Amino acid sequence: VFVTAIIFALIMPPTVPWWVLLFGVFTAIFLGKQIFGGIGGYPMHPALVGWLILLLSWPHYLYPIGTASIAAPHIAPVIATALGGIALCLLGVVPLQIPVGVIGGAVVATLIFRSELSGDIVTQLFQGHLMLAAFFLATDSASSPASIRARWIFGVGLGFMVILIRAYGIWPDAVPFAVLLMNALFPLIDRLRPQARQVVVS
Repeated sequence: VFVTAIIFALIMPPTVPWWVLLFGVFTAIFLGKQIFGGIGGYPMHPALVGWLILLLSWPHYLYPIGTASIAAPHIAPVIATALGGIALCLLGVVPLQIPVGVIGGAVVATLIFRSELSGDIVTQLFQGHLMLAAFFLATDSASSPASIRARWIFGVGLGFMVILIRAYGIWPDAVPFAVLLMNALFPLIDRLRPQARQVVVS
């Protein structure tokens, strides 16, 4: 619950009212997590479920007009997030395939859709919550694939989806939408297995 609340706070703008934040954490825990059986049972990241409820209820609080966009590049916190995520990967807490896949998928998508984007590859990587998603949101064990092959597909697909939504979407930050979409697809991705070749013995 504490980790979910911290992650939820990190994806909120600093201007959000305290009661909106409190309601979002409440819905994240009870609608996003407990209703599915608690730890290990939820299909989507609980923090993003709470975020989606707030977006549908009070979008003007999540993306306030006239303030600095939450999607704007912020170098210092992004570097701190990446360093923390790398430390978790080195300690074996977070599977390496998903973060590397997210960053790689974002780089490839940026090269493909560069005419529709504002900024280069570095800008896209440092923009919004991409690093937070790569190391902390997408790697949640309950809402991400278990097999190594599926983790690569999941990570690359998520990174690609973020840039695709940024190129053609209307929201300032595409990361929560991309993570929720990939969370919905991960059971299918986890079932992908290479077909065994049949050997005919003459």
